[in-house]
Amino acid sequence: MIKIRQIQFFLSVLQYNSFVKATESLNVLLQSVSKVIRELEAILQVILIKRHTNGIEITEYASFLENYSHLILKGISNAEKEI
Repeated sequence: MIKIRQIQFFLSVLQYNSFVKATESLNVLLQSVSKVIRELEAILQVILIKRHTNGIEITEYASFLENYSHLILKGISNAEKEI
């Protein structure tokens, strides 16, 4: 099952188009972000982010998941406001 933390890390990597910049914004270690993204890829059994020596490449699966991730976080936020 996907965890909220995984969604947050995933969206941060996409937002900054960088693992390093995402770690800085999340204030966590690079290894933590890498591990969380690998766990998310294992859960979904797809590659979300291709890692290259000169940067990263977002796959079509990542684009698909990105849309749902925003909806999930918005839904959680709305629920918190209503409660």
